[in-house]
Formats: sequence, structure tokens, C-alpha cells
Amino acid sequence: MVKDPKTGFLYTDPSNSPEQGGLDMGNNHGSRDRAYAVRRTIAAAKALNIDGESAARRLADMRKQIAPLQIGRHGQLQEWMEDVDDPKNQTLLFFAPVGGVSGE
Repeated sequence: MVKDPKTGFLYTDPSNSPEQGGLDMGNNHGSRDRAYAVRRTIAAAKALNIDGESAARRLADMRKQIAPLQIGRHGQLQEWMEDVDDPKNQTLLFFAPVGGVSGE
């Protein structure tokens, strides 16, 4: 994950969107998957008591920096950090990130 210089949020690095064309930064599906993986890793470290808190604390701090889900100008859950979605070319993949849509 990389930090967006404009917002300071962490997001996934280049992803391709056949619908939008070319590479774009900040695919929300990828960011949600990584947020879920970080959340589950923190829970596993605590459950197994293998971490000594420092790694879990760093992961928790990182999770707070992952870009949030956003609602776009068409009322859609944005697929990308920038509101570039075309309502005629929507995919359903990003509507169900791993772990569901919880905003975390």
C-alpha cells in the first residue's frame, strides 16, 4: 500500500479497470481486502499471544490510514479513490469486498 499525497490515506497501488481504461490508483476493492487482512492479522496475533503488542499496534495504526469507502456523484459506492465511475459500465465485484462492507 502507498500513501496518497493529496489525502494521506493508504491505498492499493496501480490497478487496471477495463471499464474506465488504463491504470488507476486506489481501487477500493483492493483497499477493503487489505483492511480485512490487517484486521484479521491483529485478531490472530492477539488470540495466539505471539506478538507482544508492538506489531498489532502498528497494524492497528495502519488500518486507520486505509482509505475509507466513498459514495460517488451518482450515489454509487465508488470503485476508485477518484469519482471516475461511469454508471453504464459498473461491475459488481467491488460491491462485496472480503469481510463485507463495514467501513473499516
